[in-house]
Amino acid sequence: YSPIIRNNSDSGQFLSLIVIPVVLPALLAAIQATDAALNSDLPESWRWIALMAVFSVLYLCAGALACDSLES
Repeated sequence: YSPIIRNNSDSGQFLSLIVIPVVLPALLAAIQATDAALNSDLPESWRWIALMAVFSVLYLCAGALACDSLES
């Protein structure tokens, strides 16, 4: 997202608006896993934890692939 906001004068706020839709699925999964764990519904919480693990792997791979383009 850096090339998109590079020429914008208010880049800090614009970057946060762009990142919210990317992070929202992982945030919702964390909320649901916490809710299920606090309500002692362990099978339900493990499903959400597995979904968070999938998001972590996806974000890690996307970050590793985007790293080279951001360095130049």
